[in-house]
Amino acid sequence: DPDSKYLSEGLAESLINSLSQLKNFRSVIAYTSVTRYKGQQIDPSKVGRELGVHALLLGKILRRAQEFSISVALVDARSNRHIWGDTYRRNIADLFALQEEIAKAVTTNLRLQLNVEEERRLGKRYTENPEAYRAYLEGRYFWNRRTEDGFLKAIQCFERAISYDPNYALAYAGLADTHSLLARYSYVTSEEGFRQAKAAAQRAIAIDDQLAEAYTSLAYIAQHYDWAWQESDRNSQLAIRFNPGYATAHHWHALFLALLGKADESIEEINRALQLDPQSLIIQTTKGFVYYFARRYKEAIEQFRKALEMDSTFNLAHLRLGLAYESEKMMTEAIREFQAAVDLSRRNPEHVAALGHAYALVGRADAARKILADLTSGRTQGVPQAYDVAIVYVGLGEQSNALEWLERAFATHSPNMAFLGADPRWDSIRSDPRFKDLLRRMNLPMS
Repeated sequence: DPDSKYLSEGLAESLINSLSQLKNFRSVIAYTSVTRYKGQQIDPSKVGRELGVHALLLGKILRRAQEFSISVALVDARSNRHIWGDTYRRNIADLFALQEEIAKAVTTNLRLQLNVEEERRLGKRYTENPEAYRAYLEGRYFWNRRTEDGFLKAIQCFERAISYDPNYALAYAGLADTHSLLARYSYVTSEEGFRQAKAAAQRAIAIDDQLAEAYTSLAYIAQHYDWAWQESDRNSQLAIRFNPGYATAHHWHALFLALLGKADESIEEINRALQLDPQSLIIQTTKGFVYYFARRYKEAIEQFRKALEMDSTFNLAHLRLGLAYESEKMMTEAIREFQAAVDLSRRNPEHVAALGHAYALVGRADAARKILADLTSGRTQGVPQAYDVAIVYVGLGEQSNALEWLERAFATHSPNMAFLGADPRWDSIRSDPRFKDLLRRMNLPMS
């Protein structure tokens, strides 16, 4: 029954969100990492080892008309010992109250002492409308796919959630994240995407000024559009303070640290994100990206391959594996990965530019110039960034053209300009005073 499916997903997501905010838990695994066990007969000890957790909360939901029953069991994953269990029979209108009841039972049976603030957080409800919550969950599912189609479907879902509940702060945060990534991945212009993202994030905070997801959204906007590094850091810290178990906050803060050259801190932070969401494709891929920015290319290659073992069709992992191969002078492998990324993304401009840069490095200047023509005439999917054009020019060794297009990227706030200080592909022109001046204007490290 599809309705039971969304009820079960909503209940799981809500419990994770509530419990992850409690300081007594080192980590509560994110929904994207536990959903693969859904509908399976599982061995608690095996799952516990795979996820690195000490306890599992198992559940089953059955719905008949407006009534449902939920059976839950708390199990010690190390010994398979049954800690606690219960069965609840409720009307569908009581779902949100039941979520709070189960969360409190979990903390009681794990013998956790909660303070007043934690008690309040455990009972917090983001919406009272089950249809709004269902639409929000669908939106996050599509958002996590990191494709243009996924983003467009996510927007529809989040807007539907808001139509059901105009004060649903989480749905506004989801909308903000989607508009941000539409711009970041060149599906819309920077100005269009980030303007809408900022408005949605600010609306979320106006409704709930302790919403971790909204502060995470603002941190990402400050990082990729405003290049306001202190503001990005401040918003990330607020997000982590309000919900230390929110994996995306750690994920995007790790990228922030990498872009500022803080490699060790960045690796520590991305490992924290993975501890919370070990099956997340994008976080697994970003860990490789962090190694890439740290010039640890062999580790980056190993990490990108790990992500592709999880899903061989994930275009971002192919793109970034190609970058690591390129830095290791493994050009045949790099071009193969870039081509796969181009095909899987339906010619995303960033992916096409990476292929053009690689062609230039191996002496295939005509192929690189054809890609330049495609980028500048719009024969790619989405909206090419000036940064993408500059990448091809630097591969061709045309320093002045590369710097001219970087100036355009600066003027139009190309999101990928955030990578300027860390991206190894710019190493050949780092000593140029014009390049250093760009770094200075963006408040990025000079080395």
